[in-house]
Amino acid sequence: MYASCHLGLKLNQGPLITPACNFTEFELQSKFITEETGLQYHSRIEHPTISFGGSIGNACSSAAFTKSA
Repeated sequence: MYASCHLGLKLNQGPLITPACNFTEFELQSKFITEETGLQYHSRIEHPTISFGGSIGNACSSAAFTKSA
């Protein structure tokens, strides 16, 4: 998973923002919040919702993470 590509980043200047069109916000959190990455959830970015077949959702998800203390 591409979360491991971010292991070397030094996030002392701000959060890591991860936009994704193929993962839900929950899936982003489960991939990025691990002992290996040392990241914690910071916030989400709101995107317009879409409706299809009676379901409502987002075309893409974005979440921000910061380094754990």
